[in-house]
Amino acid sequence: MLRFFELGCYLSAISEEIFLSITHDSLKFVFSNYFEFDVLTQLALLDFMPLFTKLPWTTQLIAPFMKAIFEVQPDMVEPNLVVLASCIHSEDPSCFDALNPKFLDLLERTIVSKPSLGCSCIYFIGKRKQTIQDILRKPQGIKIF
Repeated sequence: MLRFFELGCYLSAISEEIFLSITHDSLKFVFSNYFEFDVLTQLALLDFMPLFTKLPWTTQLIAPFMKAIFEVQPDMVEPNLVVLASCIHSEDPSCFDALNPKFLDLLERTIVSKPSLGCSCIYFIGKRKQTIQDILRKPQGIKIF
């Protein structure tokens, strides 16, 4: 299944048309059933998530998954997923809430542990001036910036 998922990711990168006609349904199946897979499979699937940062046509598909993983399994969220969530928020704030306390905790950890990825997060979040202002109003905001 992982190899088919990987192939689907790479095919999706070719064009939006290929994504919609060939890979959308299979990728949707994987994201919909993610929490039913064993932990090793879940970790392997997460390794492919950075591919989606370059594919704006996949935002609507992966946004519900991103919300769920930040809520259900925040301990499995790696810094690259924090960057992906920041990117999704920059494209469409309704798809991912960058003001979610769990996200802000992970953002702070990313900035400390992986400063270059933290800078990428700030870059994406910074595309939305209102988000920066809202984060600065939060108790964690000053520590983050």
